[in-house]
Amino acid sequence: MESGHSYLECDSMHATIERKSKHKNIYTTREWAFLISTARLNPKPYQVNVMSYDDFYDLKDLVGRSVKNVSTTVTNQKVNWIQIKWIKVEKSKPQTIQLKYNLDDSQFLEIDIALDKKTRLQHKDPFDWSTLVPKQLYEKKLSISAEKKRFDSSRFILTAFMFKHLFDILGPLSKLFQGRDLDILAAVNYLKKAENNISNLRSFRNRKKIDARQFGEITFDETIENPVQYFKVSVYFVTIDIILQQIRDKFNQNSVSVMKNIGLLSLKRMKEKTNLPQDAFKMICNVHGLNQEIIKNEYIMFKEIVKDLDVNLLSKLPEKIHTDSDEDNIHSDDEESDGEIDNYKNMASLINIFETMNNANIKAKFENIYNIIKLSLILPTSSCTVERSFSKLKIIKTRLHSTMEQTRLENLMLISCEHDINIDTNKVIIVFYT
Repeated sequence: MESGHSYLECDSMHATIERKSKHKNIYTTREWAFLISTARLNPKPYQVNVMSYDDFYDLKDLVGRSVKNVSTTVTNQKVNWIQIKWIKVEKSKPQTIQLKYNLDDSQFLEIDIALDKKTRLQHKDPFDWSTLVPKQLYEKKLSISAEKKRFDSSRFILTAFMFKHLFDILGPLSKLFQGRDLDILAAVNYLKKAENNISNLRSFRNRKKIDARQFGEITFDETIENPVQYFKVSVYFVTIDIILQQIRDKFNQNSVSVMKNIGLLSLKRMKEKTNLPQDAFKMICNVHGLNQEIIKNEYIMFKEIVKDLDVNLLSKLPEKIHTDSDEDNIHSDDEESDGEIDNYKNMASLINIFETMNNANIKAKFENIYNIIKLSLILPTSSCTVERSFSKLKIIKTRLHSTMEQTRLENLMLISCEHDINIDTNKVIIVFYT
C-alpha cells in the first residue's frame, strides 16, 4: 500500500463509466443505471443492482458495538495509518489486525480491536461474533426535503425552460467565440442574429399599460394578480433585458465595426475572390487617425502578393529544388495559390498573416497593414485563450504533482501554452552547457 499509488479492481470500472458519461446530461438515478449497464460491452456488460431503502445498514453502530481500539497496538505503540504498507486479517483471529510499515520480513504489529483504550481491559466474556448483526439504517423510505420540493414548483420549471431556450441561442455563439479558428466576420454576423432572436423573445403583446404616478399621488400601482403575468414581468422580461444590455455593452457599434475591419485581414478572407467593400477599414482609420484610401490600396496589393507567396519556402527549404520530370511543374497558377493558402492550419487567425509578413520581410512595404494587424492581435476579442491556460494548469498540476515548486510549474506552463513557438535547440544546449 503506497499513498497515491494504490490500485483497486473497481478503478478500471470507474474510469470506464466516467468516459461513458462525458458530454452527456444525466438527471435521474435511472439514467445512471442505464448508462452504467451500457458502459462496457466486452467481455460482458456491467450488472446493475438497484438498491432499496432496506438494503442499507448502520455500519457506524456496528463498529461502535464491536471495535474498541484502532489507535494503539498490543505493545502500546501508536498506530500511524498513513504509513502502513501491509495489512493482514486472519479468520482464526477475527479481533486482531496485523500491520507493517514496510514490506520486509519483519514481524507484524498487532492491534486488538476488543481492547478498551480507557481501561486497557478486554471483554470479560469472549465476544460472540455470530451475534453481531448490523441494524437497518432506514425503517421506511426517506421523504423528499423541502429544498428538493422546490424543483417541482411551477416557478422553477418555468425558469429552467426559459434559460434552456436562451442557452439554445447563446450556446453556438459561445462555442464560435471559443474556437481557435475564429472567423471574426462570421462571429459578428451570428452575434447580431442571436441578439435579434433574443429581442424577439421580449414580446410586448397583450401587456397592460401602466400609467406612471404623478407628483403628489400617494396611491400605489395596481398589483398583478395573474401569476403567469407576474412571472413575465418580474423574471422573464428582466432576464432578457439584462442579457440584451450585457451584449450591447460588450459589443457596441464602434467595437463591432472595428471587429469587422479586423476580419478582413485574415487569410480566409484574402483567399475569397470578392471586391473590397467601399467602407472597408473606415472605423479603424477613424479611431487611429489613418488614411482609409492608403489602407485599402495596401490591402489590395498585399492580397495579390499573398497568393504568390510560397508558404513552405518561408519556413524551410525543400528537399529538392529540381524535379525529376517536367510533368511535376505543370500546374495552374490558381491551383498553386490555393494549395499554398491551404497549408495554413488556421485559416482565420491573424497570427499566420503576421508571421508571413515577418518571414517574407515585407512589413516595411506594407507598414500600415502591418501596424493594423499587430494592433489587432492584442485586442481581447474573447477570453478563451486565458481559459485554456487554466485548463493546462489542471492537466499539469494534478493530485500526484501537488508538491511541484512554483518555478518548475511556470516553466512547464510556458512550454505547454506556447508549444507553437519554434525553439532553436542548439541555443538551448548552449544555455544549459554554460
